[in-house]
Amino acid sequence: MILGSLSASAQYIVATEIYNGLRFSDNGVQVALGGQFSKEIYFTLATRYGNEVIYSSTPEQGKGTTLSANLIFQPWKDFNLTATETYADLFRSSDNSLVFDYPIHRVRLTYQLNQYWFVRTIVEYNGYRKSLTDDFLLSFTYIPGIVMYLGYGSLYERTAWNKTEYVAANSYLETYRGIFLKVSYLWRS
Repeated sequence: MILGSLSASAQYIVATEIYNGLRFSDNGVQVALGGQFSKEIYFTLATRYGNEVIYSSTPEQGKGTTLSANLIFQPWKDFNLTATETYADLFRSSDNSLVFDYPIHRVRLTYQLNQYWFVRTIVEYNGYRKSLTDDFLLSFTYIPGIVMYLGYGSLYERTAWNKTEYVAANSYLETYRGIFLKVSYLWRS
């Protein structure tokens, strides 16, 4: 269904999956909605509810919900801000007990400085792992094939060092960090 610059769809999916020699149902309902409010704002919203497989050494039939929302704000061609919310849960069909519930919140900001340079940063919070990541990227492209990337990323977790081991904490501690440089040169003969 298309309403101007908005579109919507709904479908019922009938599917099966074989895992570890057993057959499972993947039937479910999927609904999607999206569109452009203005030249600067675009959004999508999608959800699925239905049967899922619980992948383990003793697989089981489960049921769950997946929800994703995406908002893109681009006030001019060189600037892009994308916010994404993703949520998934899974329950055992046998006793309706929760296997997991998994929210992820993500923001990506990209700015094209000129025809050669752009910068990008991504910040993501993982509600299941209670962790926060940040990534920064500086990119230079002279011509396709001649590029340079300089990046930095870090992971923050709710943990603290008590002089003998890491223990759970309320504040965040940077537990991993990385930096990289990648250069590619196109040689033509």
